[in-house]
Amino acid sequence: MNTIGQRLKAARENRGYTHRQLCRLVGIERNHLIAFEKDFCVPPISILPALKNALNCPLNWLLYGESTEIEPLESNSIDTSGLLSPEETCLLSILRFLDDSDRQCVYELADLLYRKTQQIHDLGNIATADLHRHT
Repeated sequence: MNTIGQRLKAARENRGYTHRQLCRLVGIERNHLIAFEKDFCVPPISILPALKNALNCPLNWLLYGESTEIEPLESNSIDTSGLLSPEETCLLSILRFLDDSDRQCVYELADLLYRKTQQIHDLGNIATADLHRHT
């Protein structure tokens, strides 16, 4: 099984799910699942945690065909239970597979988005303060 689609289909069939059953569990349209299985497109990161959970398979196997987890986040010395959403856990798992250059790009993008959000938040605070001054 060389592709995500092939592994996704094998995992679905191994669990005994029909397309419709898995779609209901994951919250996606049937045509999307079929497109994923046929490798017309790759599942978006937002649904990977749901696929992983529904199929009860390691994320790195689903994405890369590797049979063992490198080091599951759950076994790290830091307790992540309740701290990370499934999407955040998934993103961290994917981040581990990137080379240093790609990882740096992700960090820079995250920093830019954080600064943008911070500026919007600061502008909102200024506007609120101005509003209170004039009332």
